[in-house]
Amino acid sequence: MQKDPNSSNSDPSQQPFMEGPNRTYFIEAVGWMELGNYEEALHSVSQIVDKYMVRFEVLALKWSILYKLGRKKECKDTSQFLTLFHSARVDSWMMRAQSFYNQKQYQKAYETLHSVEKQFKNDWRFAYDYACYHSLTKRFDKVEYWIKVASRKGDPKEVDKMFQTDPDFKPYKKYLESGKKDTDHL
Repeated sequence: MQKDPNSSNSDPSQQPFMEGPNRTYFIEAVGWMELGNYEEALHSVSQIVDKYMVRFEVLALKWSILYKLGRKKECKDTSQFLTLFHSARVDSWMMRAQSFYNQKQYQKAYETLHSVEKQFKNDWRFAYDYACYHSLTKRFDKVEYWIKVASRKGDPKEVDKMFQTDPDFKPYKKYLESGKKDTDHL
């Protein structure tokens, strides 16, 4: 029987930490996050020993804490570990792209998702974010396509509502209003 590469037992560094101080620090960090005390949450997650620090849930929590604290560079560094150790998870790549987005590096955010487009094209969140980055980098020819993918794979009403209110689509909407789309094929 082949081991599942995504299972927590496939790699010694991914052994479960159901008991002991590492689990306690993780739960503590989640609690501090829920209370809005991000500095304490970061302190708690930083207490987790290195061999558990590369677990997806730990890195994702650390990324979320750093995001809330506005620590953009550390966020980007943590997202690099997410994509390095958990490349099969769409959330790793989305957090990586979001890290670039937070620094207004839209081209890098686009390139991040573009590099894994084939792997995650069926995830509605991926498709939606990818459409956003197409809009922000003025790749207008694919925005509509990726919004349609997001609608097909997710809740069409939710996707439409998000699309209507998301400021990331302002460049695309301006493009549509300019009438260029109708003349692009001529």
